[in-house]
Parts: sequence; structure tokens; C-alpha cells
Amino acid sequence: MPRYGRSRSRSPIHKIRKKGHLTIIEGMYQPKTEDDKRMYKAYQAWIRDVEQVAAPPLKHLTMQETELMHRAKKFAMECSVQAVLTKKPAEGTKSLSEQQQQQQRDRAISLMCRVYVGSIHYDLNEEDLRKAFAPFGPIKGVDLSWDNSNPNKGRTHKGYAFLEYNVPESAQLALDQMNGVMLGGKPLKCARPSMER
Repeated sequence: MPRYGRSRSRSPIHKIRKKGHLTIIEGMYQPKTEDDKRMYKAYQAWIRDVEQVAAPPLKHLTMQETELMHRAKKFAMECSVQAVLTKKPAEGTKSLSEQQQQQQRDRAISLMCRVYVGSIHYDLNEEDLRKAFAPFGPIKGVDLSWDNSNPNKGRTHKGYAFLEYNVPESAQLALDQMNGVMLGGKPLKCARPSMER
């Protein structure tokens, strides 16, 4: 059984470096001939090039870069709205009339204006939700889901609600800012409602 105080033979590995998801092990191979040395130097140069491309050093974003990132997110959201509005009908179906296309646009915009809010504390009501979400824009309505199955408890809600804003941008701001915020002692869960609702 080996004793811990005893000196051990030195490993052929001189250095292990981690760079991003790459692990580079140096010192395992020692070239002997000139051809091997040339190939080994070329290999080392290739490793340096791969390090720069595959795992560049991370940097913190400046205020200007952060602003550009937020603009890009907003642009992506506008593109996704545009994609929903201009969705092509499946092959073999008749093209939609102008009135049907307008109804489809209205439904898409209405869906983009809605926000699902879950994990609502049972002491909160519709007015509390309206006050908490009002800073992001004018709210059309708050649909708090009520539980009337147990008459002994009185009127309680199920712990989730749907808010509808006048414009999609307000709904997006509410999603970004209110998800995980503590309200009534519980963190809220905010998301886009599913298409079925």
C-alpha cells in the first residue's frame, strides 16, 4: 500500500488548460526527430488558432452594446409578430378572404397582448394584480380564475390569471419585468398564454 509521504514519479503531463469547452493537455508528447518537431509545432499553432475561434474570451457588455442587444430583441419580437400575421395557408387550402385575414391579424395581436400570470398568492385579488401590472401600460382586463367548487371556503381563486393589455409592447415589458417578482410573499410566474385559450 503506497504511503502518502513518499515521492511519486512525475507525470508526463506538464500542463492542463481549460478554455471554454476545450481542454488542452500539454506535455504528453515529446517529439524526437526533426520532422516530428515540425509537425508538433504546426499542431501547437493549430491549437492556438482553434482556441481563438472556438472559445474566445468572454467580455462584459458595455451600455451601448446592452442597448443594441435590447433593440435586437425588440426587432426579433416584431419579426415574430410579422411572421404570425403573414403566415401562409397550407397547400391545397383556399386563400383567405380579406375579412378572414383581418380576423386572423386581430386574433394574433390579441394573443400577443395577453399575459399568463401564475403562482398568485390567495390573498390577492384582481385589483391587486391591476395595480402591480399597470406601470407597463393600460390594461384592458384581468381574468382571475375563480374556484367555486368548495362552498365552505368561500370564494377563492385558483392561483392564476390572464391579463390583457392594449398593445403587445406592454405585454412584453410585463413579461420581462414581472417574471419571478415577489407579490404577496410568492414569486410570480409570467408567460405567454398557450394558443388554445
